[in-house]
Amino acid sequence: MSRFIFLFAIMMLPIAAAFADEKDQAVDGAFAYIPENPPLEQKSIREKAAAVESFALPAPEIISLERNLVTGTTAPHSRVAIYTLRESGEMEWLDTTVTDQTGFFQCETFVPDSPVILQAITKDGQKTAFTKQLSVDYKLVSFLGETQSNEIRLTWQSENDRPDAIYLIQRRTPVSHFTTVTIIENGYPSDYGFYEYTDKPPLSNIYIYRLQLLGMDGAYRNLAEITMDMNDSYSQNFQVHPSLDQKNAQIYLRLDESKEYELSVFDKNGEKVRILMHSLLEPGTHEFQWDGKDDHQKILSDGEYFIILDDGQINQCRYTLFVR
Repeated sequence: MSRFIFLFAIMMLPIAAAFADEKDQAVDGAFAYIPENPPLEQKSIREKAAAVESFALPAPEIISLERNLVTGTTAPHSRVAIYTLRESGEMEWLDTTVTDQTGFFQCETFVPDSPVILQAITKDGQKTAFTKQLSVDYKLVSFLGETQSNEIRLTWQSENDRPDAIYLIQRRTPVSHFTTVTIIENGYPSDYGFYEYTDKPPLSNIYIYRLQLLGMDGAYRNLAEITMDMNDSYSQNFQVHPSLDQKNAQIYLRLDESKEYELSVFDKNGEKVRILMHSLLEPGTHEFQWDGKDDHQKILSDGEYFIILDDGQINQCRYTLFVR
């Protein structure tokens, strides 16, 4: 009899272990409902949106969405799955995180430019609705320039930048078109989100620099422009003095040779808006005035305007901020 009881006990051990495992899963195994790497969802965005109404729990609340961090709140002790939306409308899993006893979650993961949505599943297996589509908000903090002898040092800083960001630096004079000076690829920043580049323009002049960012769609996005003046060496020969009320400007020229000159005004887009003078001038000092009007005597809008002296060989440039 004792042998029979012993054999029966041995036979029951696997059953008891399985029952214990099932019980543990029911109590402590609530984190098995979202796999660590769930398969790619095949439903389109439209189908997912239509299914939102069937979820009993509200969607997680996203507190912040940054390039490398997602934070938010939902039900306590839940798993939160983070997805990105492909152009085809399918969802691709990015990462999974767990909320604490208050429902707060924080996930360090790379967030692409494409929209992101989240869904949580509670400990008892209830699914929340999906969040609305959100995207990382790229921000250019600053774009600055500094003249150093015959060089121009450009610096810029960004928030939520991509590690593989590609920037274009373009340059033009007030009377020319933009041309690309350099391409700044990943690896250039001296610190994450901080970039710098030193340019050596060919001549002393006024230069407009434009900063562009390559988007995920392959198109460049204009971020900012800055105007830099390198004309200190010409300050005695070509001076522009705006009036105190910025309604007009006095222009002084000191010429060394007799030549035909043209004195013109250009807007920030490189369009000639006014010809102040086009004639043969003798050596010496000459004075002109610009009243803030175009060739049709129409008052121009506020903004930056460039005074160009052209002798047929070299364009000397000054700029003035015209405000009414």
